[in-house]
Amino acid sequence: MARPTDAAGQGWQPDRDEGVRLLEERDFAGAIERLADAASGDPSGESEAMLGLAHFLSERYDEAARHYATALQADSDQPEGRHMLASCEANGAAAVTVSWRSTPAELE
Repeated sequence: MARPTDAAGQGWQPDRDEGVRLLEERDFAGAIERLADAASGDPSGESEAMLGLAHFLSERYDEAARHYATALQADSDQPEGRHMLASCEANGAAAVTVSWRSTPAELE
């Protein structure tokens, strides 16, 4: 559960920042946990969008779509969010899976 504010009065931002760091390290499960904490207190929708990305990269397209839709409710002027929502819906319908552990050379 998100903290209203931490000792420094920063609220949800440290959870979002840590979630983004974990996402960059491809620790999708850790990122999802931290971003979920941040999303409950983030009025901008940014944490929801990042949570959508973490689910997308984990190939959980239905969950990703739900988070992108929530992010767009908070800020509908997000072309990237609309694009990602459409990608989630398309990938989910097509049952697309991608090995994120592969390097480009392995995919050739």
